[in-house]
Amino acid sequence: AARGLFLAGQAADPEYYILDAAGRAKRTAPEVAPAAYVDGGALTVCTLLRAAVILPDDDLGATAVKALQVLLGEGRDPRGGMTHTLGGEPRVSGLLRDQVCVAAALLDAYEWAADDRFYAEAERLLDLTMDRFWDQRDGGLLDRITGRDELGELSKRRRRIGDAALAARSLVRLGRHDEAKRVLTSFPDYREDYGHHSADYAL
Repeated sequence: AARGLFLAGQAADPEYYILDAAGRAKRTAPEVAPAAYVDGGALTVCTLLRAAVILPDDDLGATAVKALQVLLGEGRDPRGGMTHTLGGEPRVSGLLRDQVCVAAALLDAYEWAADDRFYAEAERLLDLTMDRFWDQRDGGLLDRITGRDELGELSKRRRRIGDAALAARSLVRLGRHDEAKRVLTSFPDYREDYGHHSADYAL
């Protein structure tokens, strides 16, 4: 963690992280990429907060909350919501995954710290998500906002079942069951169309 942020791992040597201490000692550790991604950082916050409850370990919880506060402070998009990367240029923005991951982290932080500010921020972020990412023609949450960073694959708007499921889960936690149902029922053929990606949806 740097200044409370969790940086991206280097995938150049994926076998390194499955080795035990003795195995790692025989290899050179891969470099850590100098990039911090909002979605990955938020999911790390969720993981640490779960560990803080299960172990229990208040230090882990405090580390998670600090990281979340840095994400909120540095990852806000001036146009609303969260960006995808922190620091440097270009800063990709307008992606659904960043919004729903941070919303989940905010709700986890609220439950751990009992701080109403996290709950209110999660509500605001999900309000924005339902407003800006909802497909008004066919229904369902789309993975990006039109007109943002339309390069390559980013020019195509898709429905991602895993991200939609995470959004629905957070909506349920806020008591917004009708909206959660709308999100989930936008995937009527999820078993046939999404295979193992349906696992998050089923949960």
